Amino acid sequence: NVALSAICSSPTIGLDGSGNATITPANIDGGSAVGNCGLDTEFLTNGFADNSILMSNTAQVQGPGYMFNVKALNPITVNSFDIRPFNTGLVGGNASYEVYYKLGSWSGSQFNSAAWTLLASPNLAVTDFTVTPLNLNLGIAVGAGETVAFYISTTDDSSILVENANAFESLWTSDTNLEVYEGPYSVYPFAGTAVNPYMFNGNIVYNAAVLFDGSFDCSDIGDHIITLNRKDNAGNIASCDSTVTIEDGQDPSVTCPADYTVDSAGNYILPNFVGGSVTAADNCGITSVVQTPAPGTSLGDGEYEISFLATDNNGRTGTNMFN
Repeated sequence: NVALSAICSSPTIGLDGSGNATITPANIDGGSAVGNCGLDTEFLTNGFADNSILMSNTAQVQGPGYMFNVKALNPITVNSFDIRPFNTGLVGGNASYEVYYKLGSWSGSQFNSAAWTLLASPNLAVTDFTVTPLNLNLGIAVGAGETVAFYISTTDDSSILVENANAFESLWTSDTNLEVYEGPYSVYPFAGTAVNPYMFNGNIVYNAAVLFDGSFDCSDIGDHIITLNRKDNAGNIASCDSTVTIEDGQDPSVTCPADYTVDSAGNYILPNFVGGSVTAADNCGITSVVQTPAPGTSLGDGEYEISFLATDNNGRTGTNMFN
């Protein structure tokens, strides 16, 4: 059997005469396998951006805590949660919570505290029914196609608002980057679950990979980490990182007039030819053009080489001359 894989190379790409370059997945594919299920799509990503997904905004039930699964469709990093608290008057306006995490589904581990990792224990001022950020910085990276579970619970007499759901581990909601699957509310700590599934009223705060169209220009000279993502027809996703080096491989061009003779009637004062009969061009723009001998130089009878050195925005140079 051949599994889907993503193997990256790290190419160097030169800008064209217009100062642009474009890559496709094929440019950084270093020998990836299609796999038995066939390739559905390939796409590039470049870095991460902040996102959030709303779980629910209809409070129906209060519970001590809740468990749910998150499946990443693209690489994501789960950073925090927003919740809707209740019964906070019982604890004087502040409430205490614990946030747990595990690889894979919550199912089968809802009573097993050893299967979970405690990530954070926030205590903060809250208001009943008001969406409240927990303001965490969890940094839980979830690879494309990977499933993880979270358990968020109060540790005092307050409650968390949840909503009646449909069936354990059924899809509750999704966006382009992740899917969220239903779970139970759970009595702290891992002491019991409800017969029916629930979903909490709040948000998942996460970073997601940014889709990249493959376009570069003169401002992109240097190295870039570009991720190749490959998805097969069974929904499996494989990815790898490529270091794409963008370089300006073109020197400036300098255009000069043909050699010519001047009747000086003595000394000839050399004019500034740059911007007149001498022009310079470059795909990434010209920084300077230096004339030698310099404008204003007095020349006696004889033949002289007038040279020009053009420098572009990336430090590349081009020369030309006439007599």
